[in-house]
Amino acid sequence: VLTVTTFQQTKVWKNSNTLWTQVIQHYPRTTTAFSNRGHYFRDGGNFTEAVKNYDAALGINSSKAEIYNSRGKLYFENGQTERAIQDYTTGISKDPTIAELYANRGGAYGATGKLDLAIQDLNKSVELDPDFTNAYLNRSIAYYQRGQYDLAILDYTAYLQRDPYRADIWYERGLARFNLEQHAAALADFSQAIALDGSQGSYYQMRSRTYRALGKRAEARTDAQVRKARATTIREGIRFGPSQ
Repeated sequence: VLTVTTFQQTKVWKNSNTLWTQVIQHYPRTTTAFSNRGHYFRDGGNFTEAVKNYDAALGINSSKAEIYNSRGKLYFENGQTERAIQDYTTGISKDPTIAELYANRGGAYGATGKLDLAIQDLNKSVELDPDFTNAYLNRSIAYYQRGQYDLAILDYTAYLQRDPYRADIWYERGLARFNLEQHAAALADFSQAIALDGSQGSYYQMRSRTYRALGKRAEARTDAQVRKARATTIREGIRFGPSQ
């Protein structure tokens, strides 16, 4: 009996869609089921179905701040930034203690050029959760865009203290230090970025420029040659975005 039952259940356990669809069939007023099925469709890139499920969840219970956050992330990821801001704002009104909502709204404000509002929200996010890395990431972008490289460096450092394996953050901190003519420190950052990911041409390019600034012409030529011969990828700068 258990074998037959298990075999039948494998059809339900196939993925989150089939699982939560069965839950909805039996319990059609369950917000968690619609919300989780929305996550499944969002992760799969199915924007329309994800929105339908988040809408359904909020139709059952419109007080859930987390669902506004999830739908806001979906809008943000699909370029509907103003709608994302609306959802984050509603979510904050339902529960003003969730750091992720402020970090995500701060990122959305930053993406629309409202850097002052972005920093205000990101400060609040860090206040609520000092270990929330996406707040530091989004705030570092805002500071960098305002030319406040010293403050950006502090946020890159805070991020790397919590996640030291992101080559692009080492690179970004190197850029900020290069802009402040802190060439020795910038060199260390670019070298660490290359150690973590040696495929990015921009890393070698900037380290070559840093070597030149330090008067190390031979090393600069070597990096320039590596950039031309092997590392052809030019990485785009990090962008404002919601937490994953």
